[in-house]
Parts: sequence; structure tokens; C-alpha cells
Amino acid sequence: MPRSSHNLSEFERTLSALFGLSLSCLALSSTTSRAVRAVTGVIGAGLILRAATGHSRVKAALTPQTARPETVAEPPATESASVRSARIDEALEDTFPASDPPASRLPDEPPRNAAAKWTTARAAQQGPSEAEQELEEDR
Repeated sequence: MPRSSHNLSEFERTLSALFGLSLSCLALSSTTSRAVRAVTGVIGAGLILRAATGHSRVKAALTPQTARPETVAEPPATESASVRSARIDEALEDTFPASDPPASRLPDEPPRNAAAKWTTARAAQQGPSEAEQELEEDR
């Protein structure tokens, strides 16, 4: 993966160089244990490298603008919000039939008690006296 260009300001580079040199000198002249001197030296060398290259991988990972600029997609400048919204609505309408279940190829047969249901429905609309007469006629 290619390294991106400089992502540190001149001030950050200067501070990194100063702290890196200070830690490296401290590691060389310190009377503490070897492990502490080694850790101090490695951190100092890392800060010096950061200052020399002008690139910080930590800053690149934490800052979205420098982490992966190719993944940030900007909308076209010529397209307004209403045009984008209309395009999205059209795409949704185009995909709608795909969400419908497949149709059955079985013949459409009415239920066995369809005649009684229709008679009851008509009777409810006509009133109680006429409904009773129709029910008696169907029996």
C-alpha cells in the first residue's frame, strides 16, 4: 500500500524532532535499567523518523481525510439534492416488483360456501325481515 504524502505540519515535525532527540539523548545518558533505556530510545527514534518523513501513520489512521481519501465519495457538484432524491425514488420503484411473491398458477376456485356468504352479505344490506325470507328460500 503506497504511503500518502505529508500529513504533518511544520510545527508538528519540529516538535517531533525535538522530543525525539531529547528522548534519544536521555536513553544514551540515563542511569536507569536497560529496558527503560531501550524503550526510550525506540520512541525517540520513531519521533525522529516521523519528523524526517513528515508522515504519521497514527494520524493517518485517526483522521478520515488522510486515512483513505479514495473511499470518500463526493456527490457530483452539478446534481442538486432534489435530483438525487428523485433518482433514488425511481430506483426504489424499479425494484418494487422484485419484492412481490410469485403468482400461483392454480385455478381460482370460489369457496364451497360462497353462495351462503353472498346471501348473508345481501341480507345484511337489505334489513332483517327480507334477509330471513331469503335464507328460508335457500334452504
